[in-house]
Amino acid sequence: AVWPPSGTSRQRPVRSSPRPGARAPARPPAAFARGRRAAMFVVPPASPRRTKDAYSAEQVDSLCAKLEKAADRKRRHEDSAVKRAAAERDLLRECEVARDLLLMAVGGEKSLLSEVFGGDCERFHRMRAVLDQTDLSEVNQKDQRWDGFRKAVDTVEEVLKSLGVYRTWLRGPPEQLSYAVPELLEPGVVVHFQPEVEGNCALSSLCFSVTPDLPQFLVLDSSGGELRGRPKIGMAVPRMTYTLVAGNNFGSAKAELTFAVQVPAPES
Repeated sequence: AVWPPSGTSRQRPVRSSPRPGARAPARPPAAFARGRRAAMFVVPPASPRRTKDAYSAEQVDSLCAKLEKAADRKRRHEDSAVKRAAAERDLLRECEVARDLLLMAVGGEKSLLSEVFGGDCERFHRMRAVLDQTDLSEVNQKDQRWDGFRKAVDTVEEVLKSLGVYRTWLRGPPEQLSYAVPELLEPGVVVHFQPEVEGNCALSSLCFSVTPDLPQFLVLDSSGGELRGRPKIGMAVPRMTYTLVAGNNFGSAKAELTFAVQVPAPES
């Protein structure tokens, strides 16, 4: 076969050419071309930077627990030189972390330092207790991490005192517990009783319990010791004695409450 068929002519594409004396179209500048290529990529947003005061109460609580655990491990291995040395290394690592956090707190916002380390100053005193109750070997006593941790704790104490929020840590058992609960509770009347605790201890450090179980209308707050409730109208509960206990890691105290729920006798 012959191509193209007879009777047809072969057509070639016509290429346009610039007129004589005409300029060729200019290419886009290199910067514009680079800009077009750069526009094809999306720049991810920058991640937020940690500020000087980027720490929290939960973070400090976790650090206090690690310090106490490491110090306790060191005390339990006093009879083994190898295990004691390993425990002291672990403790020094935690002291380094605590030192850096405290220095960050001192250099940051004082309002945050007051919020985290103030109040009852428990977090501060827990760190101080690790220093006061731990005896390192002679070599590690000169370690910069241990000395730096102590100096950082001293600095935080000075700041807390200058802010007027420093408090002495109350560490001891409750010596006496009492409630002003009458012997007769009237149905339909809301009752609310707060514990009175004596002793060198903070109320927040105590845990409360009661035996036997209280009547259903009366609830004991296990962390604050508050008794609250409202016996229903027409309710009657026989006279009974309940033993309430408030305790912490250092000891406990008891209080016996005897009461009944009934409609008071009419006055004659």
